[in-house]
Amino acid sequence: MIWGLEELSDKELQERLWTGNVDGEMSSFVEAICSIFDDSGLGKVLDSSEISDQISSEVREKAIHLSRLVRLVPQSAAPLDLIQHPAMNDVRSMALELLFLLRD
Repeated sequence: MIWGLEELSDKELQERLWTGNVDGEMSSFVEAICSIFDDSGLGKVLDSSEISDQISSEVREKAIHLSRLVRLVPQSAAPLDLIQHPAMNDVRSMALELLFLLRD
């Protein structure tokens, strides 16, 4: 999850990984989202109607907000279009906020 948040919060990292401009390193918007919400199990926690003691209410709130923001970005767009999409500024900001919360 941390790696996915780092990736979603860093435009330069996105440019490197999502466009394939670095040998041996490759990722995508969808992979970053999957690592945050699917691979970590966070998506299941957020989908649950029960209040979970696994995450704080602040983390839950920001994760829900990030989940809503990533839905504004067209996943089928070309990598550079994704990176430059207007909603990505908010995605990057929220991912960074969530990353700071989880690191504290």
